[in-house]
Amino acid sequence: MGLNGINAPEKVDLFELWKRSEGPSTAPLGTPVIHQSAIGERFSSSRSTLWTNFSQLSPSDQGRFFSKLTSVWPFPWERRAVSWPIHASIIANSLTSSLIATRICADMILYEPKAKFFDVIRRTPKSPLVFGVYSSGVAFYMLHMSFITPKIFTEDDPCSSCTLSKGVLISLATGIALPLLSTPYIAYYVLLQREPKMKYPLITKSQEMLAIAFTGNKAARSLLPVLVPFQVAVAAISAYVLLWGRNRIFSTMDADPDLAKEVMTAAQVMEGPKEKIMKWLHNAPLLSGFVAEPAPENEKLR
Repeated sequence: MGLNGINAPEKVDLFELWKRSEGPSTAPLGTPVIHQSAIGERFSSSRSTLWTNFSQLSPSDQGRFFSKLTSVWPFPWERRAVSWPIHASIIANSLTSSLIATRICADMILYEPKAKFFDVIRRTPKSPLVFGVYSSGVAFYMLHMSFITPKIFTEDDPCSSCTLSKGVLISLATGIALPLLSTPYIAYYVLLQREPKMKYPLITKSQEMLAIAFTGNKAARSLLPVLVPFQVAVAAISAYVLLWGRNRIFSTMDADPDLAKEVMTAAQVMEGPKEKIMKWLHNAPLLSGFVAEPAPENEKLR
């Protein structure tokens, strides 16, 4: 009892008030939080059975099936978004490699480093130019199909920054570095064939081999301040367009199961280039005995 019969205020525990405001806990303290695995989340979700069956395919099978799916996708801009970027990059590689090859040929064969593009093509052999363009395009396609396509044409969400960096590195390596290092050797071989009477020293050391590439591409280095930003821009735009088309297609398949079923069914019965060639060889009278009969697909998406 305090002064004048008034009770003294009790001490308030703020921690107890905070615990009461939180309400009853659904689990005792110290209980570890259990998360579902990726497979558990996939099968416990509300996704369609058709999409779940697609998820069970291996990444390589998903990539092959998705390439067929894009061929029959009903929306043209999304279909073009996943097919045009690789063509644009190959064209860009062909352009940069042809510029580098002609500049190297102008210096090593014509001894005119500043000769014009079409003049060099007309006056020099075509083998360095053809080899540069062909090797650049093939190398880009192989690296793109090995490092970018498997990550894009699967169910897992790809890393945007990883796709961008890989695309830029592949474009710079195949569109600029490869022709810079390989064209001098082709031009040197052409030079030996065109002027057999001239006595060129034999190359016996590895330093001399490296010197051919280093001195041969000297005339083409002045193009790098223009070609490098061009390749980076094309690779960046191609990567973002590819990711946009891929995300649009997968989002539409998630939102519209009926459309996904229709498109997947059409893609499943579609014959790819390999199947068409094997079918033609099997039906050919003289080759049917050497080609095995195409086996039916073991897995069907329902």
